[in-house]
Amino acid sequence: MSGDNAPKEIRFEGAGVSPGIARGRVHVARDELEEVVRYRIAPSQVTDEIARFETALIQTRMQILQMQQRIAESIAMWNGFSRKSPRGMPRP
Repeated sequence: MSGDNAPKEIRFEGAGVSPGIARGRVHVARDELEEVVRYRIAPSQVTDEIARFETALIQTRMQILQMQQRIAESIAMWNGFSRKSPRGMPRP
């Protein structure tokens, strides 16, 4: 292959669904909201905006807790699987 047509290597890091290294095609999804929209509010709207912000914080915290739970369950499942692995299979 010529240098111009050679495939590029790009490395991604993140929360994997299983241990190890993968090689293959990827589809990268990007969030459509890359720019924060700024707008002014009237002084009478401040209380409502603070409440909206606090609601968003609570929802975010709940999402983080759910992800932590799923990760903990995944780790527990993997640990149980690796203890029962046939001889010769690598253990994490």
